[in-house]
Amino acid sequence: MKRFALLLSIGLMIMSCKKDKNQIDPSAPLSDRLPGTWEITAVNYSGMLPDQQNPNQGTPFAGEGENVSGYFQFDSDTNTGAFDINFIAKIDIGLGQPLAVTVNQGQSGLWEPTDQDAYVKMWSNDTITNWKVITNLSTSQVWRTSIVLDYGAGLDSIPVQVQAAMTKK
Repeated sequence: MKRFALLLSIGLMIMSCKKDKNQIDPSAPLSDRLPGTWEITAVNYSGMLPDQQNPNQGTPFAGEGENVSGYFQFDSDTNTGAFDINFIAKIDIGLGQPLAVTVNQGQSGLWEPTDQDAYVKMWSNDTITNWKVITNLSTSQVWRTSIVLDYGAGLDSIPVQVQAAMTKK
């Protein structure tokens, strides 16, 4: 019985050491993994709704985006890329019913990983968007950035943290 257990343990160790030929090396640079199209599958957002009477105070808000759609697309030959992110954010402004804000953000231009793959910088002309890399896997990524949200007439625009999850198409 002991011999069988020993043989079984050795067999399991050998099988666990086998490498899948299709596995992408997780230490591969982000610039090697990103080219192609990535579909945005989920969005989380958070921010601070300013108090109109006292700008130094505010009400925090957070949530999951509804009706999420969008993509990231990267070309390695030209280092050009684009993103388009769309979702509905619901913000409670104290009216009993949350304010539904449609968020449509996009950009195209050049891209590059920075700070040892901790960020992906995208820019065109004077517009720069830095995406913080939260999860960096071969077929899934999670990134975070700050966008400016215009949430209605007579109200201010506010910075909102947006975290987007995406999968490779």
